[in-house]
Amino acid sequence: MLSLLLLWNAYVVFLGGYSGFIPIVIQLVLLFLLLKKNQYSKIGLKIFSIVFLIGASGLQIISALLKTSIGEFETVSINKLLFSLLNVAIGIIILVYANRTIVVLEN
Repeated sequence: MLSLLLLWNAYVVFLGGYSGFIPIVIQLVLLFLLLKKNQYSKIGLKIFSIVFLIGASGLQIISALLKTSIGEFETVSINKLLFSLLNVAIGIIILVYANRTIVVLEN
């Protein structure tokens, strides 16, 4: 799942959206930690999913709902709203998966 998000951000950067560089760097670090089975991979994955997927997308959803409540429904893009909902769902899936499957062994 993290690899798909990395590909998506690479696509955004390729189209000229340079704001995708920060998530790419963070996702590469997370993939490195996961592949090396580092002890910080679980906490890093949880922070990434909470802050970047659930938190940021949740704020975008709240923003869209506030715009519709004051009558600016024309400025709200349904595609962006659905994409934000998808990001929140992916973030929840990653968070639940990390909690249930990743085990940190103490040496």
